[in-house]
Amino acid sequence: MSNPILSIENFTLKKDGKLILKEMNLTGNSEDWIEIVGRNNSGKSLLLNSIYGFHYDINGRMKFMNHEFDKLNVQEWRKKIGIYSNSVPLLKDKTLRANLSIALSIQNESLEGDEYLQKILTQLGLNEKLLQAIESLSDSEKSLAMLVRALVTKSKLVLLDCPFRNLDKLTQRTCVEILKDYAKKNAACILICTDEAVDYAPENRKLFVLESGVLKPIKT
Repeated sequence: MSNPILSIENFTLKKDGKLILKEMNLTGNSEDWIEIVGRNNSGKSLLLNSIYGFHYDINGRMKFMNHEFDKLNVQEWRKKIGIYSNSVPLLKDKTLRANLSIALSIQNESLEGDEYLQKILTQLGLNEKLLQAIESLSDSEKSLAMLVRALVTKSKLVLLDCPFRNLDKLTQRTCVEILKDYAKKNAACILICTDEAVDYAPENRKLFVLESGVLKPIKT
C-alpha cells in the first residue's frame, strides 16, 4: 500500500497557553474526502492553518507525502498544498487573473492553455471575471475565486475552511462535483472543515466532529 498523503499522529495544539486540540490522529489517502464538522471556535481553522504551516504551540507528528513537517522548509511545504482559508486571502487590489497567475507561478506554470482551469472557471461563471479586481467581486464570487485558486496548482492535498458559507445550494452542489472530479483526476485528498455536513458529498466520505478539542469519527 502506498504512503498516505497526510498523516497526523498524537497531535496536540495550544494557542495562548490554552489547549485547543488533544491527541488528534488523522490519515488522508488518495481520493479521500474528509469532512471535519465543528462549531465556531472549535479549533477546525487552527487545525487547517497548522497543516499549512502556520506556527502554533504544537506537539505530535505530521507528515505530508512522506515528508516530515518539522524537516521541510515551510515555504516548500506550502507549495505542495492547495488552500482555501481567510488566513491566506486573495490580493484584493489585483485581478482574478493576477491572483491565479501568482498561485501558478509558484509551480512554474501558466494560465495559458490550461484546459482544466478554463473548464472550472466556466462551470463557476468566472471566465468573464478574470480581468476584474477581487474587491469588485460579490461575496459569492470571491468564495469561488478562492476555491479556484486552491485547485489551480493541482496539489495532492487541498485544505478548505468553510468554503460554502456564501454560496446557494445549487452553486454548492456544482463546487462539490468539481471537488469530487478533482480528487479523482489528481489522486488527491480533500480535507474540508465546515459548520455542518456537506450535501452531495461522495459515498467514500470520512466524517468527523471536532468537539472540546477531540476529533471523533461519525458513521455515515
